[in-house]
Amino acid sequence: MIALQIAIDSAPPVLAGAGDLQVLALALGCNPQADLMNPSRVRRGVAPQPSFDLSVTGMVAGAAGQQSRHISWLEGVALRTGQTVTITVIETMQADPAMPSGVALPRGRGEREHFEHCKRVYLELKDQYDSSPTVPRQP
Repeated sequence: MIALQIAIDSAPPVLAGAGDLQVLALALGCNPQADLMNPSRVRRGVAPQPSFDLSVTGMVAGAAGQQSRHISWLEGVALRTGQTVTITVIETMQADPAMPSGVALPRGRGEREHFEHCKRVYLELKDQYDSSPTVPRQP
C-alpha cells in the first residue's frame, strides 16, 4: 500500500496508510496571529510567534451497507520554530493503526441538502459568535 511516513525531529516516524484507504491527507496549518491573542506575551514585549499545527487524516470505506469513516494518525500536533518535519511517500505492507474520528458524510448529497445543513448549523451557532447588533434588511 501507499503510505506517508511523517517524522518530526528525531521522534520515531508515523506511518499513515491503510489497505482500504479512500483518502489520505496531510495538512500543515499556520495562524501567524496566534500569539497576538495572548496578552501576557504582548505585555512582556515578546515578539509574536506563528502557531503551526500538523494533521494527517484519511477516510476508509465502510463495511457492506455502512458509511465511510474518518480516521487520523496525527491531529493538531503543535510545531515550534526550528522543528523539522520530513514527509516521505512510501510503499509498505503495514502502517500504524489509525484513530477513528467519526462517520463521513454520505456521498451524493445534493446542493440543496448541503445548503440546508449549513443553514441549520449557522442558525444553531450564530448567537455564540455574532455579538454585533442585527441590522434589519431593507425591502
